[in-house]
This record gives sequence, structure tokens and C-alpha cells, in this order.
Amino acid sequence: MGYRPKNENVQIGDTWHMSDCGKVQAYFLQYQQTGKPMAGKEYGAVGRAESEDLIQWKTLPSAIYSGEKGTYDDLPIWTGCTVKKDGKYYLFYTSRSTSKPQASISVAISKDGVKYEKYSGNPVIIPDERYYVGQNTQLRLAHHGNPHLANPCYDMRDLCVVKDEEKGCYWGFFACRRRSDDVVETSVVGLAKSYDLLNWEQLPPCFVPNRYHCIETPDVFYMDGKWYMLCLAGNVYGQRRYGKEKLQYGRITVYGVSDRVEGPYVEPEQNLLIATIGGGAACAKTVEHEGKRYMFYTEVSQDNVSFYMSLPKEIKCENARLCACYYRGIEKYVTEEFKLDYSKSLKNNGEFGTIGNWEESEFCIVGESKNDWSVFPFNVDAENFIYESEIENVSAEEVGLVFSLGENIFQGARVVLLDYITNTVVQAKMRLFTTDEEREWSLKNKFNLKIVVCGKTSEVYVNDVLVMHCASDYKMGKIGLFIEKGLAKFRDTKIKILRQVEND
Repeated sequence: MGYRPKNENVQIGDTWHMSDCGKVQAYFLQYQQTGKPMAGKEYGAVGRAESEDLIQWKTLPSAIYSGEKGTYDDLPIWTGCTVKKDGKYYLFYTSRSTSKPQASISVAISKDGVKYEKYSGNPVIIPDERYYVGQNTQLRLAHHGNPHLANPCYDMRDLCVVKDEEKGCYWGFFACRRRSDDVVETSVVGLAKSYDLLNWEQLPPCFVPNRYHCIETPDVFYMDGKWYMLCLAGNVYGQRRYGKEKLQYGRITVYGVSDRVEGPYVEPEQNLLIATIGGGAACAKTVEHEGKRYMFYTEVSQDNVSFYMSLPKEIKCENARLCACYYRGIEKYVTEEFKLDYSKSLKNNGEFGTIGNWEESEFCIVGESKNDWSVFPFNVDAENFIYESEIENVSAEEVGLVFSLGENIFQGARVVLLDYITNTVVQAKMRLFTTDEEREWSLKNKFNLKIVVCGKTSEVYVNDVLVMHCASDYKMGKIGLFIEKGLAKFRDTKIKILRQVEND
């Protein structure tokens, strides 16, 4: 159900969005799809799509392409943003050249949002070497596990532009480097100011976390009296540990907070918006549309071959913490709904783990297994679905939901379980419980657990807040309840069958 370009020869990369004329416009990088015919000029171009409901997308002609050989942007284009000013569309992008060891920021302009012309004065931002590493102020670091550090090269990319209504100007935020021999001190988010979107004054960095090998793809927005900045980081950049978390996440989306749009931005204590040990979620970007803010990210498969633009998440601020929440608009695509009670169960004679003690009581299913784990299977098959239950954990060490269940536990299944011993949420393959994905989480005794499975991706929500995203191969199978070493109650358990969306 996630979106990918109609052209199967290209692979979607980073995405960004804007709301315009009642629709959301998506812009995205395009790369060569592994195992497919050459994509020609579409490789390295910025693709486009549009949607009215944020689920079903119509692919549009690409906006801009890489330049001719020897020009300032003859390499595949990297991430940027699109803003509208005085009826014109300004598409900022990261320009790179075979003739210069640098990245820079350029812009293309359109009167209709369809046909773009590159600005004759490109690039519009190159590093001001008073603040940022440039061609004459290279780092001494040769590589250190991060190819973006390889000399002679420097970062100047991923521009995000925000209008300052009060001051009548625009602020630009970009990923870049400052000089240091300590890798984590080099990676910052730079700041620039403009009144016409073409001439930019660079200022000192506005976000200096001093703990990531690389922070990139910044996204800045205002919510509930504060300014927020999202950034991508994680272990894929060669970093082993970046905080107090027990788990080592491949990709994380972190955020900083400020009272002013221009910063400085500071990380609150709990600022992991997305975290995946498998690195399955990249480049989170938000868009305000019809009074609400939504987030998309790029789904990355475990084999690093399949890429999709994710389903939307609604961004909310709850208890002073930013949350990515379940988007109810997906339920427009529900074709069937089943409330699951004892009458729809299958007999567990040991084919699905320890038999346990399962019974129906007070409009809920009560499960208990004293010394082992047990599955309570339902006679309902599903492939694309929303599966949820209101769960009360009375005494269990682990409790959760099972899907993709075969005729027995040896034929494959996935379980999403809340582990009260380790305070984590885990998605694992049964019967050996090898981990697909895992996230540290503060667990409560009463909660709603929801799983959304669409194609090769699953999303897990606790009380409608996104806990994890996982990309894997899921099969049609039955669903069930899970309990281990204790007792729990499952109330209002239901499954909603989704139809696959065919994007145009």
C-alpha cells in the first residue's frame, strides 16, 4: 500500500511534500532499480506524485533531471524541498558534480508546479567557510566508516525552507559539517536566511548535538507553541552508540526543540520519533494539510532492494513529547471487519505452543499459561489488514498478537509481543523467536495494541502511537493471541481486511 514510482526501472529515494490546491504533492529522488533495465534520464531525477487522501497516489512527470556532463549538477540529484512564494514554486535540491568535489544547493522555479526551469545563478548556497567545511577547509578525517567524510568532499545538502511570517523572511536549514577531528562534533544543521529565496545569508549552525556521526534531511515545523526539527541519524553511518539506549538502531529519526524558528535547537531527553534496528525507515518529512500535520518516510527493505514511501502518520504532541500516530484515513480501504470472540477460534492441541488455559469471560478472552508461552489461534485468514486488541496484562511476562500463522507453529508466523522483562516491544519469527525488529518502550498494564500489515511492511502501534516499522516478507495466514508465563485479558479484538491500493 506504500507508494513507489510507476516506472519499475527506478527506485524511490528520499521524499518531501507540500500541500497545494487541496492535494498533497510528493517529490522524491529516483535511483536505478536493482535487476531492472536502465532507467535512463529518470535515474537521478526528482519524481512527482499527488494524492487527495494521502494513501492513493497518481504518478506525475518528473520535475527536474540531472544536468549535462560537466555542469554543476551532472550527478544524481539529492534531497531538497519545495515551497510556494507569490504564485511560483521553488524546488530546492542538492546539486553535485563530477567536476567539483563538493555538494551545493540549487533551485528550479515553476509558474505552474509542473514545468521547472533551473535558476541561472545556481548553485544558490555553497558553504560559508567561516562556519562550515568547504573546499578550502577540508576535514582531516579520511573516512571513519562514513563515506560522506571521504576527502576531498564536504556536505552541503538537504535544504528545508520555512517561512517566518513575523519577520517576513525565509529560513533555510541544511545538513553540513564544521571543522573538528572528532567525527560527532563535525555533523551539524546549518542555518541561512533569505528574503527572496535566491540570495542567502549563512549564519552559525542552529543544531549542534555533538553525538552523531551524521545528521541529515532536516525537517522544521511549528506545533503547540514550539519549533521542532526532525533529523535522520543512526548506526548506518558507522556509529556504534549515540545515547543511553540498550539497543543499537540502524536508523533513527530524532528531534530538537526551540522557542524560535531559527533556533538554537536542543534535544529533549526522550526524542526518538522513529527507531529501527533493521534500518527500515529513512528520511522522515512532514507536511501540514487541511489543519493537521502528517509525516511520511522512506521504507527500506532488509535486503536494501525494495523502497517505498510509507503510509502517512499524524504528528501530535502528547505530554510534551512528539509522537507519530495512526492515520485513520487508511480505514477508507477496509473491505471486511471481524470482531473476534471465542466462537471464531481454532482448537490448540499443542500445534500452536503450550495449550494453556483460554476462556471467554465478561466479553473478553482470558489467557493464562503458567510456565510457557501459548497461542490462541483464530480461524480467520488475512494478508493485508489492521489487527488490534484492548489488552490488560494482569501478570504475564509477555503478551501480544500473532499473524501470518500457518497450519501449525512450524509453518511460520510473526508475533508482536510486549516484553515486560526487558521493557521492549518485539516483532519476531515463530517458533524460534528470532527478532525482526525491536524497540525500547515504557510498557503499561492496559493498552491498545494495533498491527497494520500492507504488502511487505508492518507497523506496530501502542495506544495509536507508532512504536516500530518493519519490512519483511509476510504471507497470508491466520491470526491469534499470545501469552507467556502469566495471565492477560484481550477485549474488543478485531481485524479489518484491507484492499491493496493500485497507484496510478
